[in-house]
Amino acid sequence: MISRRLLRIKVIQTYYSHLLVNDKYDVTAATKELNRHIFHFHHLYLFLLDLLPEIKKYAEKKYEIEVNKFIQNKGSETPYLKLIKNKVINKFIQSRAFVTYKKNYGFSWIEHQDLVKDITNTFINSDIFNKYLVEENNFENDKKLIYSFFNEFLKEQYPDIYPEMEEISIYWADVTDYALANCAKTISQIQEKTQGEDIKIFPMYKQNEDRVFATHLLQYTITNQTQLFEHIKPFISQWEFERLFKLDMIILQLATTEFLEFPGIPILATVDEYVEISKEYCTDKSWAFINGVLDRISHHLCEKGMIKKLKDGCEKIQQSKPESGNK
Repeated sequence: MISRRLLRIKVIQTYYSHLLVNDKYDVTAATKELNRHIFHFHHLYLFLLDLLPEIKKYAEKKYEIEVNKFIQNKGSETPYLKLIKNKVINKFIQSRAFVTYKKNYGFSWIEHQDLVKDITNTFINSDIFNKYLVEENNFENDKKLIYSFFNEFLKEQYPDIYPEMEEISIYWADVTDYALANCAKTISQIQEKTQGEDIKIFPMYKQNEDRVFATHLLQYTITNQTQLFEHIKPFISQWEFERLFKLDMIILQLATTEFLEFPGIPILATVDEYVEISKEYCTDKSWAFINGVLDRISHHLCEKGMIKKLKDGCEKIQQSKPESGNK
């Protein structure tokens, strides 16, 4: 399930790369590229979830070696055995939805077994797992461990996951955090009474409205960039256009499209989203520039009666004076 923020980021990246390689604006080609970005994000989410059965298989092999070497202490559970018995992993591997997705996507960790090995061994030596080892054996602790595996261990304690995913696919370069968050959400909705086959796997889009949002945002911006620039131009006239950061301009265009074309999205929500995105992808000063310029554009479009919002529209932003937009 791809969030609206990530959809915006993928539209920005698609539009940016499209402008770099196309003399003419090919809406069809750009839309196909956007769809590829979104497909590959969903692929990554499923690929990371597939670590659970892979980790269990590796743990089973290690435990068998322990037993054969008489390492196991009678009456005690080794880390590998406790991982094998984890109730959430064992529920998850019964998910019919996941099995179907895996078959349709055709992904596998078979070429990345060294990575599975390293992830598993690092995990069972982590503070998270050591704490789990001494906790009571119950479903909630099993669930907490697997939730922490995605939301804490891989995100914060196993930095190699990021370059490893990028090496597997260029489409995964900057979306691993978002995919791990989705994995954690998938685990959070599993309850003790949940049957394994009923475990829900997030679809590519939460709802069709999100697909329409991303497609229209990209297509309208490409086909109407001249008109959009005319809306923006009066508020950046004090700067040389050629010297403005290209991503800043793309963000201004996309945000202006949202003002004009998406009545269900409040003006301030659009501004906040693109300001936050600019903090991650643009220059250090971009967010203040974008915030100021969008504030002035929204006031101007409201005065001209061009913005029609279902809620939190022009009445709300007209209560404040537009910012200067200094960069």
